Amino acid sequence: MNRFRIPAILAKMATASVLLLLAMSAAAETLPTFHVAYLHDGPIAPWAAGLRDSLRNEVRAVLATDFEVLDPEQSTIVADSTPESCREGLLALLARPEVDLVITSGPLGSVAAAHLDSRPKPIIGAMILDPALQGVNLAGGTSGMSNFTYVTPPDLLKKDLAALDAVVDYQNLVVLASSRYLGALPGNGQVLAELTGGDVVGVSIEGSTAAILEALPAETDAVYLLPLVTIDKTRIDELLDGLTARGLPVLAMRGEPDVRAGALIGVAPQDWLRQVFRRVALAAGRIAVGEDPAGLPVLMPRGGKTVINMNTARVIGVSPSYTFLIDVEQVGRYSNVGDDRRLDIFATMEEAQLNNQDIATAQRLVLAGQEEVSLASSVLLPQLDAGLSGTVVDEDRAAHLTTLSERTFGGHLGFSQILWSDQAWSSYSVAKDLQTARRQELVRVSLNVGLEAAAAYLDVLRADTHLEVQRQNLAFSSSNLERAQVRV
Repeated sequence: MNRFRIPAILAKMATASVLLLLAMSAAAETLPTFHVAYLHDGPIAPWAAGLRDSLRNEVRAVLATDFEVLDPEQSTIVADSTPESCREGLLALLARPEVDLVITSGPLGSVAAAHLDSRPKPIIGAMILDPALQGVNLAGGTSGMSNFTYVTPPDLLKKDLAALDAVVDYQNLVVLASSRYLGALPGNGQVLAELTGGDVVGVSIEGSTAAILEALPAETDAVYLLPLVTIDKTRIDELLDGLTARGLPVLAMRGEPDVRAGALIGVAPQDWLRQVFRRVALAAGRIAVGEDPAGLPVLMPRGGKTVINMNTARVIGVSPSYTFLIDVEQVGRYSNVGDDRRLDIFATMEEAQLNNQDIATAQRLVLAGQEEVSLASSVLLPQLDAGLSGTVVDEDRAAHLTTLSERTFGGHLGFSQILWSDQAWSSYSVAKDLQTARRQELVRVSLNVGLEAAAAYLDVLRADTHLEVQRQNLAFSSSNLERAQVRV
C-alpha cells in the first residue's frame, strides 16, 4: 500500500510547488510602480559619485519589497551649484506627471525644497545643515510642512565648533568649501561668526591648491572644512597637507574620513552619510505607503565619538587634555612625524642604550683606562736608550785650549730590561684591575639603562591598555544610556 501512496504524495507536492511559484510570479508582476526622481546640487568628483549611487541603492532596497521602483536617469537632474538652478530643477521634476517622489541629495536643493511656495508632490531633503539658521520649519521633531520632510543632525554647526573649541583657541576662522556649500551656509557665514565670537571668512576651493592656500587671510588661525565633493582626493590630501604645514587646525564637517586624511578634528562618524541615506530611504518607504511627510521625524543625531588626528596635533603643536582624549577616538596615536618605525621591547632597550649619555661617559672612561694600562705595562718592557752629542768651539778659543778640539761628536746606545720591580708590577696590576672595574661599570650602566627602558615600555603598554579599557567602558556606558533614553 505504501508503495503506491508515496508517488501520489510527491505528485501533490510538485503540484503545490508549481502553484506557489505561479502565485509568486503573478504577485511580482502585479507590484505597483513607484517613480522616484533625484535632484543633485551640481557636478561632483568621480570618487564622490559612489555616494549618490549609495543613496539610490538604499531607496531601491527599502521600496523593492512592496513596489516596482522606477528611477531612470531621465528622472535625475544635476543643477549647476546655484540656488536658482536647484529651484528650477525641483519645479521641473514636480511638473512631471509620472514622478511620485523627489529626493534632493545636497544642501542647496534641500533648502530650495523647503522654501518652495507649494509642493504638489512629496519631497525629501537629505541634507539640511541647521533648520533654525536656514529658516526651515522644525515643529516637534517634524517638518510640519506640506509634502516635505528632511534629515538633519541636531545643532550640527554648534557641536562641530564646540569640538574645535575644546582643543584650540582661535579668533579668525576660515570656512573652506565649494561655492555650493558656502551658498548653503546660513547668513553667508554671519551665523558662524556669532557662534564663534570672532571673524569668519569664506574661501572657495575652486582653483589650484596653491591658489587656495594663497587666498587664506594672513590672520587665519583655524579652518572649518566643509565636504569637498567637487575635487579629487589627491587635491584634498594636498590641501590638508598644506594647511597642516601652516600650523592651522582643521575642523572637518565630514568628520572621520577627512580626519583620517589629515584634518585635526571632526564629529561625524565614518558611516554618517550611509546612515543619512538609510534614513532617507526609510522615509521614502513610509511616504510610499501613504504616510504624511509633514509628520515624519527629521532629527537624526550623528552618534559616535569625536575623532582627532594625534599625528596632525603633534605637527601643529596642539596638546589636548587627558579628560578630552578619554572620550574621543584617536587616530595616528602611534605614528611619529618623519619616523615610521615600530619598536618592540628589545628594540626599545637597544635604542635607549645607543643614545644614553651615562653609557657614553662610561665608554670614554674605558678607552682612557686602556691608555693607563698601556702606560703601566710599558715600564716592564725592554728599554732602548740612544743618544747623540756634539761640541763646536770657535777657532780662537780652540787655539788657546789645547785640550779641546774645535769640533767634537759622540753618541751612545743602551739596552735595559727590568727583571723584577715590585713597584712596576704593582702599578701594572692596579691599572689592570681598575680597567676591569671600568668595564664592569659599563656593563652595569648598560644593563640598568636597558632595564629602565624595558620598564618604561611596559608602563606605556600598561597605561595604554588601561586607557583603552576605560574608553571601552565609557563607550558601553554611553551606548546603554542611549538605549535607555530611546526606551523612555
